[in-house]
Amino acid sequence: MRRAYAFIFLCLVACGLCAEESGGPRKPRLIVGTNLAYLSLSALSTNADSIFLIVPLEAQLPMNARFSLLPSLTFIYFSKASSLSGGAMLLGECGISYHPEALGSSGWCFELSPGIAYAFDSRLAGLVVSGEGGYQWLLGKSLFLGLSGGGKYIYLDGTLLMPDLKLRLGFAL
Repeated sequence: MRRAYAFIFLCLVACGLCAEESGGPRKPRLIVGTNLAYLSLSALSTNADSIFLIVPLEAQLPMNARFSLLPSLTFIYFSKASSLSGGAMLLGECGISYHPEALGSSGWCFELSPGIAYAFDSRLAGLVVSGEGGYQWLLGKSLFLGLSGGGKYIYLDGTLLMPDLKLRLGFAL
């Protein structure tokens, strides 16, 4: 199963890297996508003894050529078969993306997203702040591909600071 996910992931990356950017900048009304890096981490981390699942859903709503609104929702689930422990968490963020080249959904971008986190097992709510920078492409008429890196700060009965690498795949509507 892991090999199948890894193969699909590598094929999508190869297609994205070999594709050419479309002629002029297209102005989509909405881009909906997911993070392939998180989905791949879920596939590689899940085995017969434990489940680790991260399901991200992201959107990009261009406001003008330089700024976009970025709502996102990420569901995290984990459990261990050897014990009855496990839990689920929901991260909801809504941020702003800045495109210095004024190409809209293509080119360099910098993002800052505040949000909330809720852990279902402990019933704790907290704060999430993430920041990142990267490059994104609008390939063809509707294929969206993005690569970015940054960090995520989660305060939920203690602090967690973690690096964040995203390989986004989505569709422009």
